[in-house]
Amino acid sequence: MKKYLQAIPIIIYPYVLFTLLFIVTILDISMDITLYTYFTIIIIYTILLLIFKLKDYTEKDITNVNLAIKLFQLPWFILCLMLELFGLFMGVFGIPIIVILTMLNFSVRITSGIYSIRLCY
Repeated sequence: MKKYLQAIPIIIYPYVLFTLLFIVTILDISMDITLYTYFTIIIIYTILLLIFKLKDYTEKDITNVNLAIKLFQLPWFILCLMLELFGLFMGVFGIPIIVILTMLNFSVRITSGIYSIRLCY
């Protein structure tokens, strides 16, 4: 159960990030400071994950955790794809949407990948 509890920040990462971007857009807050703060927190969490590795887990346990992470992040990837297609249909005005969502999608994949690597070594 401990291994699933440690994966909760990785699982909710894309949803919190998307909600944060939505709130920043509605409230017209400076997005730079908010994103830098959030990415700093995620980088610190990732470094802590790399330092404190899990021990005494079999390959089956590691695979189950990785599968659970990908399963819970699947709606994020579908939402991201739909919004990127919407940005594609917008033409020139949708290019910033596509770029931002691609960067967010990349950061989600990198973070979950680092978590998986941490489980394996």
